[in-house]
Amino acid sequence: MKPISNPTALDIAGLGIVVATSAGRITWFNAMAEEFLSRGDGLLSRYGTISSSDRATAVTLADRIRQVTQPQSSRRSAPEQALRVARVTGSPLMVLVASLAQQTNDGEICEASAMLLITDPDRRPVILGRHLVDWFGLTPAEADLAVQLANGARLEDLTTLKGVRISTLRSQLRAVLDKTGAERQADLVGLLHRLPTLRPGRAAWPRPASGPRLNTRDNPRASDRLDFGT
Repeated sequence: MKPISNPTALDIAGLGIVVATSAGRITWFNAMAEEFLSRGDGLLSRYGTISSSDRATAVTLADRIRQVTQPQSSRRSAPEQALRVARVTGSPLMVLVASLAQQTNDGEICEASAMLLITDPDRRPVILGRHLVDWFGLTPAEADLAVQLANGARLEDLTTLKGVRISTLRSQLRAVLDKTGAERQADLVGLLHRLPTLRPGRAAWPRPASGPRLNTRDNPRASDRLDFGT
């Protein structure tokens, strides 16, 4: 397998990524997936294999992984497989299982792996105002207002918090809508929640501090440190 040269790009906030073999053995996962696996609620790592705390879901997940890792000519259905993974706490996790072709260093295709893309519907993305300044040309005040609205605040509540008149906030909101191309406040919130953002801070190769742990004996690279940058 070719090494991931920039793993930060795979550490997108709100999206857990797990790479596994056809048998479900985990070969890589990002920091968000680490959180899901460490909780052991819904998805978990059982002796280094991706599984579920629910037996029926575990069987379905294993079948989905086998399907996407079959050769294209023998696949029974679409190259991606979707499923919901119920949890004791919170909404079910939304999982998309896709085929991930692996190449050796000389470019030859080897056995396909499965890539699991995992979303938690209850988790809000971290929206950074400075990115809105760069993307849409918002002023710092407008960017702060946009972030507050995306996080569920109301204009009426922000008048007290910011100590400004409602007319001032409405004027800023009109400017934000004009600059972002959104027609309504609801459209603006939807747009902001679709924007890409990276998880803050520095990370290393994910190794849960508690809960189910990866079995690294058969995968020596799983204990190597990866530099996510500063």
